[in-house]
Amino acid sequence: MFENDRHKTFTESVRKHEQEKTQSEFKALYSFCNYVDSEFRRKLEPTFAFETVSREGFSSCRFLIEYKKTPAILTLIVSCGTGTELFNDVYTCQVRKYLTLH
Repeated sequence: MFENDRHKTFTESVRKHEQEKTQSEFKALYSFCNYVDSEFRRKLEPTFAFETVSREGFSSCRFLIEYKKTPAILTLIVSCGTGTELFNDVYTCQVRKYLTLH
């Protein structure tokens, strides 16, 4: 679909990491990315995550939007650099209870 520089860096890091690490280590990190996606799809509320791939950190945000009158997921990915302080974590904003849906 559409790709920007950050997304390209993220996907290149995933490919590079897959080649460098053992399959089980890669699957563990990839499983976390799938977990973040599944949490978003389950709650359908803004979801923020810090994800580490190939020792490079990425911050991602997922939002439910309407695109061409169809529900869609907007995912924003920002590179956070490298460092030992990076870790996998996920946060969900519980905004649904404050909204009145019609």
